[in-house]
Amino acid sequence: MYRFLISFRYVRRRITAYLAVAAVMVGVATLLTVLSIFNGYIIRLREMIREQEAHLLIRGPSPMSLCGLDEIEAAVKKIGHVVEAAPFLEAPAMYGRFKYNPCYLRGIDPGREPKVTGLGKFTLRPAELDGILASLDESVNHEDAIRDLLERRDRKALSPEEVQFLFSPDWRREIFARENPPNLVAKFLVPPPAVVVGSALLTSRELSLGELVKILTLDPRTSQPAYGDFLVTGAFKTGNFEVDSKMFFIPLNRMQILLNTFDAALNEECCEGLRIALDDYRHAEPVRRQIHQVLSGLPAILGIRDIQVRTWEDVRKNFLQAVTIEKWINGFVVSLLNIFTACVVLLMLVLIVIEKTRDAGILLSMGATPWGVFSIFLWSGLFISGVGTVFGLVSGSIFIALINPIHEGIYHLTGFKLFDPEVYLMDRIPTAISPGDIAFTILPAIGFGLLASLIPALWASRKDPIKSIQYE
Repeated sequence: MYRFLISFRYVRRRITAYLAVAAVMVGVATLLTVLSIFNGYIIRLREMIREQEAHLLIRGPSPMSLCGLDEIEAAVKKIGHVVEAAPFLEAPAMYGRFKYNPCYLRGIDPGREPKVTGLGKFTLRPAELDGILASLDESVNHEDAIRDLLERRDRKALSPEEVQFLFSPDWRREIFARENPPNLVAKFLVPPPAVVVGSALLTSRELSLGELVKILTLDPRTSQPAYGDFLVTGAFKTGNFEVDSKMFFIPLNRMQILLNTFDAALNEECCEGLRIALDDYRHAEPVRRQIHQVLSGLPAILGIRDIQVRTWEDVRKNFLQAVTIEKWINGFVVSLLNIFTACVVLLMLVLIVIEKTRDAGILLSMGATPWGVFSIFLWSGLFISGVGTVFGLVSGSIFIALINPIHEGIYHLTGFKLFDPEVYLMDRIPTAISPGDIAFTILPAIGFGLLASLIPALWASRKDPIKSIQYE
């Protein structure tokens, strides 16, 4: 007990000890912040990908080459654990009136898409969207308001019927007549087909609800321009900036007409692929193999000999692996700060040993063992590392909790975005502290502190008692 009390007394009276604690604290807080941001980014990235994709994805050998959808769906739905299947089309496009901007068209079946993806979760109801757009104010961050609305625990996702309503003739007719002058409405016997866009386009006033927008793309067979007028009838927000600012959802049948995907040999429309929902994602791999086996027995005319069946993780596998590797590389680089803090602890303890040489000699002459003197200085180093680690964990956790308000404050003061949504695909900094990250933060700090304490402690314990007492 006396050894701990002596070591504590040596440390608490020195300013250099407090500086060493501060150095350890900064190193621990920095490492915890870096790891938590990467961890949050990976978790949020996986959530966004999962909400936009189904458990399994079936694609044809080339774009828009999957035909015989009725036969394929019937065969797939007979496989165990398959809940629903939804066809889709995707194509790059441009939208606008006088100035055109790039976008990405996704043709969906509004009644089935919410059953295989998270479309119902991140799509806004008309009443919700009207409430937010009615209060457009430059001083209010409406994207934050939409995010908070979607993240409310008591909010239920839109049902397939509610999503289908956004594309229905009744809603198109109502929103077209409400938001446009009568002379424009009179030009259309039937309301234009619907398009659901990202909420960022509406809150930024780049588009408006009920606006007639022209969408331009290319016919995949002839490479000739294909275009049409569409009516903005709804909005969604996934949290992925790239998707929210460029993805357009339109009805599958309208996109098939736009892209001329009719196959004369089969006398039916083709599509890009099928999204498959399972009752449990843990069955994805065996179901994937069964789908390959089942589809290999279908007629070759359906164009599925080189069919691809992949899980949503396979689709983004390389990207997810790259982010995970980058997390640990950055964590390792930042953890090198612990070497610097260990050097600070080492220098501080060397100074204490030099200053307390006479004290060490007196203790040894009074019967203290070399281990006793060794442990005094070892406890000093562990005390500095331990206290610095605790303060680092606390301060790092507080900083992580406040990191988005701090980022917004810096942006308002300087106009510079440290976390640009166009680069990182997210509209705010994601964070998540995991037990593994805490362990990876604590162990190097304590370990390097212990190693830094060994040299001065060993030096003090091997001093000659007589010479130490006479030391000036």
